[in-house]
Amino acid sequence: MKTGFTLIEVLVVVLIIGILTSIALPQYQKAVLKTRYMQAMLLGKEIWQAQQLYKLANDTYANHFEDLDITMPPTESVRPSTEGDSSEYYFYPWGFCWISDQSYNACLIYISASERAWYLAYLSPSETHECWAEPTTSATANALCKSLTQKTSTNGHYPF
Repeated sequence: MKTGFTLIEVLVVVLIIGILTSIALPQYQKAVLKTRYMQAMLLGKEIWQAQQLYKLANDTYANHFEDLDITMPPTESVRPSTEGDSSEYYFYPWGFCWISDQSYNACLIYISASERAWYLAYLSPSETHECWAEPTTSATANALCKSLTQKTSTNGHYPF
C-alpha cells in the first residue's frame, strides 16, 4: 500500500491557504497603515504642542525644528522648502513631517504612490486636528481616516 497525498488533497490544502491569505493580508495591510498613521499623528501632535509653547514664549510660530523644544526621531533627511516659504521638512521611510509658521503643521504617510493620508494640526485660528485624504483619488486613505475618527466626510477632511 502506497502512502502519501493525492493531487486533490494537495489542491484543497493550497486552496484553503489561498483563501486564508486573501482574508488575512488586507487586514494586515490595514493594521500597518494604522500604525504608520498613529506614528505620524503622535509626532504631529508633539510638534503642535511644541509650537504652542514657542508661540507663548516668542509671540510667533517657529519655522525650524531646532527652534522647538522637541527631539525629532532619526530621519532620512531634512530639507528646507523649495516653494519660497519658510517651511522645513523631515523625511522618514513612512512619509514626512513639515513645520511652518503659516497656519498649520502636518505629517504625511505614504499609502501608495498615488494615495496619501495627512495628519494636520492647525496652529491658528481654529487649533484643530484632522485626518485628511485626497477625496477623489485616495479610497484607502479615506477608509483609514474614517476608521480612525469614526466620522464621515465628503471633502476628505475628518476632524478629531
